[in-house]
Amino acid sequence: MVHWDGRRDRIAPLVAHFRLSGWAFDVAPIGGAAAPRGDVLAIGPGGGLDALLALQYGARRFDGAEINPSIVALMSEPSYREKNGALYQQPEVHVATAEGRAFAREAIAAGRRYDVVFLALAKTATAGQGMAMVEAFIYTTNAFEDYLGLLTPEGQRTVVVDDAILLARFTVTALSVLRKQGIPEPAAMAQVAMMHDPRPSPYVFALVVQKSPFTAAQTEVMLAKASERKLAPIWIPGRVASPRFCPFPDLADGTKSIEQFVAFTREEGERRSGTGIDISPCPDDRPFVLDIGPTT
Repeated sequence: MVHWDGRRDRIAPLVAHFRLSGWAFDVAPIGGAAAPRGDVLAIGPGGGLDALLALQYGARRFDGAEINPSIVALMSEPSYREKNGALYQQPEVHVATAEGRAFAREAIAAGRRYDVVFLALAKTATAGQGMAMVEAFIYTTNAFEDYLGLLTPEGQRTVVVDDAILLARFTVTALSVLRKQGIPEPAAMAQVAMMHDPRPSPYVFALVVQKSPFTAAQTEVMLAKASERKLAPIWIPGRVASPRFCPFPDLADGTKSIEQFVAFTREEGERRSGTGIDISPCPDDRPFVLDIGPTT
């Protein structure tokens, strides 16, 4: 739980330490000088950081789908409300006890659309296998299709992760869904941005996928906001193409298809350690998204 006194002018120093998530919200199509703008959905908002980021960067509305009822109850319990500034009772903030996929599908059926769908990855090794499997379902290809259907025309789906292998897996997951919609890998990479925070932190990679290609103005802002926070861009369409963690540029120039990229990653793992790693996209019927162990 994030400690906050309820004053809007004191949110900035609280969220300043979360550079990667802050960058993602800062470049999102929300906020504005005149008035709040844009709606945000966070899957698993937990103790309030995502909501504070949405308020700080000018979202008009923040919805959260939190599967753990204990967290929602704790955030609303009177003694804890004093510590969190009654965050979940703010007029812009609406957090429900709900499974993320179910919430997303109900929102689609109700005609709601979001400018940002945000997920900060939390692996639940200590929560038991059942919870881990539930969380895995929010990262499958089918899940990405749901989130894409939730977005406004220039909306963004952002995932913050702690592992380069998961970054690669979620990237090819997004590309596979876009390819299914008729957008080949090179064109799809114009809708993708990746950022890295080199400092010690629980979350070190951000993947932003926009429903439409990024404009030159957007990518310029992405670089500027990254520089302000001393972040390291991995992939910014037309501006940065780093192969440091994986050969992402090969997907953009057509050198590698999704399948070739997955095969290359497996072969590199075998070459370096004797075991391969499978980063292929996971559908609902094979939802082992968080299993980044080697193949046999």
